[in-house]
Amino acid sequence: MRFVCVLLCLYGCRKAAESAGPEVHLPSRIVIGATLPVSSAEGQTARFYREGYELAVEAANRAGGVAVSGKRIPISLEFLDDGGDPSGAAGQIRTLIEEKKASFLLGSASGAVVEAQSALAEARHIPYVTAAGESKALFERGLKYFFGLQAPVQLLAYTQMRWIDEQQKAHKLPSPLTVAVLVEDSPRGREFAQGVRDFAAKTPSRRTSYRVVFDETFPASQQDFSAPLQRLKNARADAFLADSTLSEFLTLHRRYLWLGLCHKVVSYGAHGGETLALEEFGFPGLSYILSAVWWSARLARRGLNKQFADQFKETYHRDPDWYGALAYEAARALIAAIAASGDARPDSVRTQLATMKMESILPGGRLLFGPDQQAIYPYVVQQNQPDGTATVIFPNDVAESPGIPANPKCP
Repeated sequence: MRFVCVLLCLYGCRKAAESAGPEVHLPSRIVIGATLPVSSAEGQTARFYREGYELAVEAANRAGGVAVSGKRIPISLEFLDDGGDPSGAAGQIRTLIEEKKASFLLGSASGAVVEAQSALAEARHIPYVTAAGESKALFERGLKYFFGLQAPVQLLAYTQMRWIDEQQKAHKLPSPLTVAVLVEDSPRGREFAQGVRDFAAKTPSRRTSYRVVFDETFPASQQDFSAPLQRLKNARADAFLADSTLSEFLTLHRRYLWLGLCHKVVSYGAHGGETLALEEFGFPGLSYILSAVWWSARLARRGLNKQFADQFKETYHRDPDWYGALAYEAARALIAAIAASGDARPDSVRTQLATMKMESILPGGRLLFGPDQQAIYPYVVQQNQPDGTATVIFPNDVAESPGIPANPKCP
């Protein structure tokens, strides 16, 4: 009888183990690797990205680490300097994975490096989450382990056009509105221009409300804008929508002012309030210019945004910028996916990222990745004001003011 009881006990233990499933072997430490262009012209941006990454990891480690299947696992961050040079991507990825033992990667602040590294991470089946890289073409390569926090630049054009459309419907801008588009000849610039064209042509009513009368590109790093701006002047458009880097903007806007150009609506793409500081360098006429960003410190008035901004200011003694905010959210998304994976394995984490719907500091309050694994959310549209501020004017749920629809200095 005792032998039968022992057999029954062993059988019961085996069935309980089978029902519990295979044992999960969790690591004692999770290593996340990243490279940043510290020694390049983008060194300051690299610093902002590093601050965001570190802030998210420190928050997790203060709680004992990331919680996976009821166990807290500490996180280590390993950084390398990529110098903004994509030619060294293979060696950097190998060092992070083989020597530093990184199981997950966060992206560089250099878009060229991100493009190279993401393909290499894909070959090793390592989840790679980047806070840089807004071009849709970057995410149309069929990579399954690559995720991006910057919304597509086409949405930048769409968001600005939505604000313009509301002003036109309120009879504060003419109809039809003639639009001029001038962009850098790059994937980002071309996508911005396509976003404007798509918005203007999407419905029959828009096709009668908007006319694109000027649509040109310029080579990257162009120094002389005299010819295209003269053609722009001859087009006599109501709105001038450009997309350029900040250095291109400096050159372009100086010549724009010299030619006496003035449009009811002017935008220079994805820039923040840094354009306001240009007044100190002899750049008048910056009032009423539109810009768009992926995040603004002016959102930090409540909820997760306030928590993030307060934590950032306590740590770094200044208000956060959008670079740090997106880096923080990229790291937070990766950590959340690790926690939800159940086993902290790269394939499991990749699945969690692909299906993620997370409460977020991003505009709209939610993070999810689209079919190409690029985050989708509205941009924040800002407008430079005569008093030296950059006021959020769209989307309406976060707007501080309705904005000035037509530059009052322009006839």
